[in-house]
Amino acid sequence: MMEGGASELRGSTEGVDSLLVPGAKLQGAHLQGKALVGVDLEGADLAGANLEGANLSEVRLCQCSLRGANLQAAQLTTADLSGADLTGANLTAASLTGVMLRGATLRGANLERATVAESDLGEVDFQHASFRNASLQVCDALEANFAAADFSGANLTGSNLSKANLVQAKLIGADLTGANLSEANLADADLTKAVLFSADLSKATAPGAIFKDAVLVATNARLADLSDSDFTGAKAPAANFERAALIRARLERFAAKEAVFEFADLRSTKMSDADFTHANLIGACLRETDAVRCTFHETDFYWAEMATFAMTLCNTTGARFPEEVESAYGPKGVRPPEVKLVPLYRTAATAAERR
Repeated sequence: MMEGGASELRGSTEGVDSLLVPGAKLQGAHLQGKALVGVDLEGADLAGANLEGANLSEVRLCQCSLRGANLQAAQLTTADLSGADLTGANLTAASLTGVMLRGATLRGANLERATVAESDLGEVDFQHASFRNASLQVCDALEANFAAADFSGANLTGSNLSKANLVQAKLIGADLTGANLSEANLADADLTKAVLFSADLSKATAPGAIFKDAVLVATNARLADLSDSDFTGAKAPAANFERAALIRARLERFAAKEAVFEFADLRSTKMSDADFTHANLIGACLRETDAVRCTFHETDFYWAEMATFAMTLCNTTGARFPEEVESAYGPKGVRPPEVKLVPLYRTAATAAERR
């Protein structure tokens, strides 16, 4: 009966209950609009099946195959899809609230306008998947692989993306308010106009990332690698870049009032029309950096390395600068020992490491 199950379902959906069992062979089956609440289909083969609009709430689909399946507008609330294969599946506008997807594969899957709230996405393979305008609020995506995924316009507020792979991901206009991106890999990711209000980017690896016109208010990027990144037009008041690597970054029209750059690596950055009013640059390394028409009103540069820092038409009213330290006394003819400075900022990834 199981071998003929799929063919029996292609022309009719009557009498299917006896076929809906663990390990069922349902490739290409027509189950659109079916109510399958609570059914156990663990290990079933539903590759290419049509489940459009089906109600799969609380269904056990762990370790099953849904490769290329049509799940458009399907209801998958609290379903168990752990370890399932949904490569190339169509989940457009599907509801996956409270779903277990840990260890599943969704390479190239379409989740545009889908709702994936409060779901377990840990260690899931989402490479090249599309989440355009989808909602992924308060999800746990620890160590998930989102390489080259498209999150344009998506809502990821409050989600845990710690240690996730977001290399070359598109996050254009995405809302990442309160999201945890600590130790995530965002190399060459595009976060143009993204909202990262109070997001955690501590220890993140994001060389070459684009943050044009992004909102980074109160964002924590302590010890992050942001080398070669583009912050043109970004707003980062009260953000924390302590000991971050910002070497060769573009900081044009960058709004960083009251931001913290303590002991950060700002070598060879391009600053123009940026606002660092009341910012903390204590101990920052500014060698080979050019600042043009920037505001450093009451900025704190104490202990900063500024020997080759060039400022042109900048406002430094009330700023505090480093003071040369001289020995007050000592034995005649004896020079103080030379102390080799050890950088406190994170070492930026090399070109080879970024590939």
